[in-house]
Amino acid sequence: MHVVILGYGSPDRGDDAAGLLVAKHLRSHLPAGADIRSIASDGTALLAAWQNAGAAIVIDAVVSGAQPGTIHRLASWRSLPQSFRFASSHSFGLAEAVQLAETLQILPPHLVIYGIEAGQFELGRGLSPQVESALPELCRRIQLEYGALTSAAATVSPGKS
Repeated sequence: MHVVILGYGSPDRGDDAAGLLVAKHLRSHLPAGADIRSIASDGTALLAAWQNAGAAIVIDAVVSGAQPGTIHRLASWRSLPQSFRFASSHSFGLAEAVQLAETLQILPPHLVIYGIEAGQFELGRGLSPQVESALPELCRRIQLEYGALTSAAATVSPGKS
């Protein structure tokens, strides 16, 4: 199974850069063949990036009212609380990409979204201290998820007994 990891965000808008920074970190902490991409454009780029993937792991900044730096793992976007939203500086963001892909029936069979609760999106600022301190744990969780997906795929691949 092809697994793609997609760090999504805006590099110049404070905590919205978290997904991009996680993707950058994972490039040196996952096997050389891991498909890790950084997407700083609008959500339509996500549609192309997860095309033909058996699983996609997306990392993005979110706003739900939780403390900044809180890590959320979403395996079902259909049951999100009303207060939960993806923090996108794009007019067509992650939520819209998921909805469109579902309508077009082009969602990957397995989609997991890791959201990190953002605290600030000020143009030209770096990460807030809370988000920055949560990134190592977020990277660890994604490494475990990636390992579980790739090892599960290896045990059920055709030709394996």
